[in-house]
Amino acid sequence: MRTMISQVRIKVRDFLILPSIICLIFVFLYRNLSIESMWSFSDLLAFNRATFIDTFLSSWTFQFLGYHHEKPLQTFQFLLQLLIENDVIAQKIFFLSFLPIAFMAMYIFVRNCLKSFWSRLFSSFLFSLNPLTVGEFVNGSTWMISYAIFPLILYFLLRIFDARATRDAILYGLCISILISLSEGPLWALLCIFSPIFFTIFSKLLGAPEISLKRLFKVSILVFTFILIGFALHLPTIHNTLFLQQLLLQPQFIASYLEDIKFCYSKAVPQNLLRLAGNAGSPMGALGYNNIAWWTILGIVIPMIAFIPLINRKKEMFSFDLSFSLMVCLITLFIFLTHERITYPLFLKFPALFSLRNPKNLMYPLAFGLSFLFGRGLDDLLNLAKKFESRKRFFIQLLLIIIVGSSLVTYVCYPLLGGDMGLGKVRGDSYIVPASYYKAINVLRENSEGAEFYRVLWLPYTYQVQTRIVNVVSHFGARLGQTTLPTPNTEFVEDLFRRIERNEYENFSEAIALFNIKYIVIDRTQRSAKPLKVYKEYGTPFISGNPELFNNFICKQNKFLKIYEDNDFIIYKNNFCIPHLSVVEISKLTEKRGDNGSEIKLRSLIESLFTFQSEGKILYFIEKQKLDGNFFKPVIYSRDKSTLTFKVNITEPSIIVMAESYHIDWVAYANGQVIPHLRAVGWANGFLISKPGEYNITIKFRPQNNRDLMISAWLVMWGTVITAFCCAFVYRWQKAHGLRKLNMFLPLSERKRNKHLDICGEC
Repeated sequence: MRTMISQVRIKVRDFLILPSIICLIFVFLYRNLSIESMWSFSDLLAFNRATFIDTFLSSWTFQFLGYHHEKPLQTFQFLLQLLIENDVIAQKIFFLSFLPIAFMAMYIFVRNCLKSFWSRLFSSFLFSLNPLTVGEFVNGSTWMISYAIFPLILYFLLRIFDARATRDAILYGLCISILISLSEGPLWALLCIFSPIFFTIFSKLLGAPEISLKRLFKVSILVFTFILIGFALHLPTIHNTLFLQQLLLQPQFIASYLEDIKFCYSKAVPQNLLRLAGNAGSPMGALGYNNIAWWTILGIVIPMIAFIPLINRKKEMFSFDLSFSLMVCLITLFIFLTHERITYPLFLKFPALFSLRNPKNLMYPLAFGLSFLFGRGLDDLLNLAKKFESRKRFFIQLLLIIIVGSSLVTYVCYPLLGGDMGLGKVRGDSYIVPASYYKAINVLRENSEGAEFYRVLWLPYTYQVQTRIVNVVSHFGARLGQTTLPTPNTEFVEDLFRRIERNEYENFSEAIALFNIKYIVIDRTQRSAKPLKVYKEYGTPFISGNPELFNNFICKQNKFLKIYEDNDFIIYKNNFCIPHLSVVEISKLTEKRGDNGSEIKLRSLIESLFTFQSEGKILYFIEKQKLDGNFFKPVIYSRDKSTLTFKVNITEPSIIVMAESYHIDWVAYANGQVIPHLRAVGWANGFLISKPGEYNITIKFRPQNNRDLMISAWLVMWGTVITAFCCAFVYRWQKAHGLRKLNMFLPLSERKRNKHLDICGEC
């Protein structure tokens, strides 16, 4: 009877304390979040229920100037938007859900490994709310939800060797499939480390029981099946990782690759590694961490407790503790050696290490191992305290919990009492999209001529501006994020900004027309008395300065029409218009003069394009598209503009000019044959046809060649997986309720027999 009461009390305690802690985590991080602030995260496309299906399917896009950019698939985001109608609530749940999920996942893993409730509690709390997690929450990272299930992977892996190997192998493979959804996570390393075969080889070290070859084969088939499903469900993510790996190892990009590694590991000094806070080189103070020296000393208590289990070699789980300690030490050593640039040759020799160019991808396995070892060490200390008398034991345990709790708060490294960790304190109001911006966007929408695609030049253009308008208006600029995303379009952005900085206004309207820039917005809300200045941040060019200087630059030209002005914005329209696609005959650009037959240019290519426009000789326009109540939907236009098909009759050598920024991934086919691709007017795409004739022309953005096939296979795989899960659910439900199987699950002979029995029953 007493044992039963004790078990009930333990269940009630777990039921009350765990949800209470989760609620405290939610309330603490939720208190400074507003509707505006949740829309300010630039790392995640703003939730929009009206376009979420199109966004989910369109993983291949070209943004800004048309360069290749792939969004990681966010299955969890898709499901949230499907279930929750309010976009803001769905986005808040997305960002906050990984904290309690990580807490519960860690608690499930340690409940069979740790004896004390307090050690389980502190271990789970440390994993779910470590400095990296808080920092990534502030940075708006999109794949922390995948790492939150990290402990479940090892949990199901350990259970594979129990009686229910089939079920746990399926759950293990499912967790691996979810983990594959990381945009650039350490995919290859994780699949190797947590593979059943690899685990079996080191089963003696980990203390796992022996497993028969037959069961090992069965389990491996199940696990690798789900790993393949994970690959299939996240084809764009895998394709993006392989694309970047191949691109960055080219000689012209190696320098930027190493520069990015240097930046990411710049804060991986021993002090930060001990506090588990060396995330992506972000300044500790800017994220609200406490850098006071004596607080850091208290924070060292956590790793000290974590290595206590190694003292007692006679314990049953010593080999298990040793394996985790080795994992923690090796990861820490790798991060430190990369900080010292010793591992750079490995990054160049082994392309798979590309996923580890950012220490964030190693910090969660490190946090997992250290959190588990910390719980094991705390377990040993509490067991040691039990050897004292009852009164002394109580005070010793209480003192130990107070010391560990205060050290844990220090380790998390943000000032709880001051409340300085709120989103408003860290990121500030500068990341919230002001209401005045939507005024300017509405003006652009009202003045748009149909639904034809165009871009907006926003001046001044800073990182703050890009963060505000990235998801609401298609604009001119290079995407910020990493120097490891090389694109030749960055030079176009910098060149145009330099012209503005040098006050070179001649032919400026013609130049921006080649980028489909039809509107210029002068942002007066960015008040500044400084001169115009072009600068780079993370390899991306920006331009800042006094808004009135930008206005004076535009006013010097007579090809811009002012369509709106108030205290916040001035909006100009570019009257110089050229067709998106046109054919220019080479002979009309030159004239033969002189006895030697030398050629002298009569007019430039840009002038010819403008003449074609004014004479109405437009070869091709983008198909008109529906507005659907919101014109600014970049995904729709980027996908529909990826392939252009038309017929043309060429009477002499000509250049097909496309008013889209030059990029090597644009390719043109004339009657199925690839034709030469060149830079027209320095910035636009030109395709040369040297022989007269009638041609069927197809222009594609190269990644689209594989996109259609991959998306089709991807959708078929999704449908197959969903159907299989539905059938399995129906089968389990019937079995649980003692119902006869549906005919669809039975062989043909049994179907006929059941049909005969049913007929006899009716008789």
